[in-house]
Amino acid sequence: YAAYSEPFHSYFNFDLETSKKVLLKGLIAEDKHEEFSLYLNSIKRFKIDSVLDVLRKVLKPGVPDSLWYADAIQMYEECVQDINISDLVDTDYSILNNAIEVILPRCSSHYNRAVDELWSFRILISHDELDQYLSKYGKALLD
Repeated sequence: YAAYSEPFHSYFNFDLETSKKVLLKGLIAEDKHEEFSLYLNSIKRFKIDSVLDVLRKVLKPGVPDSLWYADAIQMYEECVQDINISDLVDTDYSILNNAIEVILPRCSSHYNRAVDELWSFRILISHDELDQYLSKYGKALLD
């Protein structure tokens, strides 16, 4: 049981011709999986680093709630160390008109301690930008 509720979204992408679920892993060429994962990791790292920069600027001696800021900084630093999106099977995404939006989950530590300025990580990737990673199937499906 929870003391509050929060929104939840889940996306289901399927091929209209075969009725089969389309996983992000299937859109990306097999030899590009690692490169694409590193690309997603770098964007997630950038977003976390941006929050860390703000938190570090705020944390100064005598600042009210300085312990909260110090804890938040430590948690985000741990997240940066633990970033590793290697399995594209369970990666949530949504197909849009000229892009896909990859939705990476937030860190459970932040959720449980209510220190979560970032929520989930939503990464919008245009089809043009995505094209270098796509499999033949992915190109055919998104054209």
